[in-house]
Amino acid sequence: MRYLTAALAVTFLLGACAGGGPSVTETGKGRPQVSVEFPQQTEPGEVYDAVLTISNPGPGDMNTIAVAFATIAPTPGAREMPLPLIGPGRNETNPSIVSIQPEPSGVSTDAVVFTFREIDGAPRLPQGESIEIRFSIRVPVTAGVAGASVQVYDGQEIDRASGVRLQTSVGR
Repeated sequence: MRYLTAALAVTFLLGACAGGGPSVTETGKGRPQVSVEFPQQTEPGEVYDAVLTISNPGPGDMNTIAVAFATIAPTPGAREMPLPLIGPGRNETNPSIVSIQPEPSGVSTDAVVFTFREIDGAPRLPQGESIEIRFSIRVPVTAGVAGASVQVYDGQEIDRASGVRLQTSVGR
């Protein structure tokens, strides 16, 4: 019985070691690398571009890219909650998002998840390549810290995901 338990433990540990680190999923596909450019200081109610750069180091192509926005908690040491930079919308429109380039192929009902599908049967983001997605965002009219979490994932393998914090100081 001890040998069986030891064999199972070794098998489990070897599987855990071989099963990808933080940049690879359990299925062996690479998570995207995500960065965002956005002004640190903004004026209330004005429109600014958030340029999202998504790279696919692989292994594996990404046929569908999903970009999801969510509210965020305060940064460590801060006491006030950030204003929502991109709150939920309705009927597939969001008052915070003025335009998106390239145009998404799908939008969630609350307009916080956007999908970009394959083009003419080719992967949307082949292994080793990157893409820029530009969101023109109207910042809140209230002064203060505003932010959102940006999650990017493979629409066909949701655990193949990465995210960044999008934050600005409005009118300060």
